[in-house]
This record gives sequence, structure tokens and C-alpha cells, in this order.
Amino acid sequence: MARAGLGFALVRESFAARDLAEKRLVAPFRRPAASRFAYYLVYPPDALDRASVKTVRDWLRAEADRP
Repeated sequence: MARAGLGFALVRESFAARDLAEKRLVAPFRRPAASRFAYYLVYPPDALDRASVKTVRDWLRAEADRP
């Protein structure tokens, strides 16, 4: 769905590595969230043009930064 521009994905980096490398998806965080497990939010580069995507991304970033 994220690759089709219809949403975002929280996935292991290995699942999205090719799409990230080929710029079909972007990772919005500079660092992975500290966890025993890793989650990545990826979406098409132009997805932030949609307010709903930006709102969810901003909320997830704020939650990830909480102690």
C-alpha cells in the first residue's frame, strides 16, 4: 500500500530495502527507534504533500521520541 501511495508501512528495513534504495519509499527517521525490535515508517517521497500522511508521521515521530 505504501509503495502504491495509499498509506505508510511499519516494517523491518530488510522488507523495504530495495524500495528504499530505488527511492520508491523514504524513511522519515534519521535513526531507528530504540527497541529490541525495529520498526520503520516508509512512504512514497511525495506522500507528505497529503496532510493526513504528515499528521500520522508527525504523531509517530513524537511517540518514538518519548522516554
